[in-house]
Order: sequence, then C-alpha cells, then structure tokens
Amino acid sequence: MPIHNSSINNAVISILSSHHRKLLDVGYGYGWFGYKLRIECQFNEPIIGFDIYKPYIAQIKRTEVYNDLIIGDARHLPFRDEAFDIVLAAELIEHLDKRDGLELIRECERVSRKLTILTTPRGNYPQSSYKGNIYEVHRSGWMEKDFLRLGYTLVFAGTP
Repeated sequence: MPIHNSSINNAVISILSSHHRKLLDVGYGYGWFGYKLRIECQFNEPIIGFDIYKPYIAQIKRTEVYNDLIIGDARHLPFRDEAFDIVLAAELIEHLDKRDGLELIRECERVSRKLTILTTPRGNYPQSSYKGNIYEVHRSGWMEKDFLRLGYTLVFAGTP
C-alpha cells in the first residue's frame, strides 16, 4: 500500500474505465482505484471492495465510493463463480507467500466473468508492516515468467 507506481496506476485506470462493468476491488486498501474510477472517471457500475484489514472500512465508507465493503481473506472469496465482470487485485499478491498467491489468482479468476487484473512490484521488494497493519509485509516476489506460465498477458507500464 505505501508505494504505488503512478504509470501502472494510470494504465490500470485506463483499462478499467474502458470496461464499464461490475467490479470487485480485492485488497482495496485506502480505496485509491475505487475513488479514481468513481469520482474522476464517472464509473457508474457497482464497485465492491474486499479487504482483510478492518480499520480500512471506516475510512473508506465515508467516501461513499464503493457500493459495498466486505472484510475477509482473499484466498477464499465469498462470491459465486463469475459474479463480477472485472476483478482487480492491485499490489496485493506480494503480501502473500507463493502458494497463497496462487490461491488468490485462482479465486480472482473464479469470480471473474471477463477480466482479472493483477499488479505487483517486479521481483522481491522488501516492505514491513505499515501504520500497524501487519498485512502490509511483502512475503513473496513475482516475475513476468510467473504470470506468463499462468496464461496472463503482460502490460508493462512501469520501469523494467
């Protein structure tokens, strides 16, 4: 959460804003993507936020950006198959170990009807807890080959 690459953020917003459909934002954190879509891009479709860290809900609810905010573990999303047109997991997978990261991917793909978007730092990018949030610790590093093996198309918006 503490560091976001603005060029990656802009690329994701561009993709999301061109697909006006029901969106699940997994690991919404401070709600940056929801805010940008709702306020700046006039995204009028439902946006559901899902995060494991309870203190974020009080902060995000005040913005009225998300249609619903749900607390839970992203490795076990409580939604039916293909419940969302788009699933976004931005800067989340690196907070899980590799095995749990693969489970996150499977869950995102399961609940997505059309498009799953994942963003992550390239490789190992150490980060400890942040403002008391132990879930901010980076537990794994991911490279292009990890996603290519899973059949993903890569969009490079940041630096190599």
